[in-house]
Amino acid sequence: MDDENGADLQHPSSGDELGRLRMELGARIKKVRTDIAKVSRDAFARELGVAISTAQRWEDGVREPDGTMLGKLARRYEVRLDWLLYGEGAMQISDKGAEQAPTMDYEALRHIIITLERYQNEHDLAATPEKKAMLIEHIHKNYGSLKGVLDTFVEGVMKAAA
Repeated sequence: MDDENGADLQHPSSGDELGRLRMELGARIKKVRTDIAKVSRDAFARELGVAISTAQRWEDGVREPDGTMLGKLARRYEVRLDWLLYGEGAMQISDKGAEQAPTMDYEALRHIIITLERYQNEHDLAATPEKKAMLIEHIHKNYGSLKGVLDTFVEGVMKAAA
């Protein structure tokens, strides 16, 4: 079981805006597990290849999944990434009557996330999960089909974000 799909975080205080966002993300992850996957936390963790304690920390807002795991959650359960990250729009891609979700090139998104995290680790840069999510969304929306320029672009974005 892989227990390194996120960062340990101190439990958020009620007045902490970042903590509130983590708690909201945790609640959405729990909703995916209970309403879509309809499985126990143990089964959910096994499906995703993480420890049960990791899944619990995600749901409790103490720990958050990394970008790769967020993409895996979105793909596996057909959940819209904007809903998972921000609580905006329809929860599932297949929701009837919901606005048509833009086509997501998951391979390009995966490449963006891996490149961003590699650059961040290589250069010992810290970015909040919200800032990383915003950067990933911006990069994918504007440059997702240009895989050849992603590495250079991500370097520039991370330098600007640091």
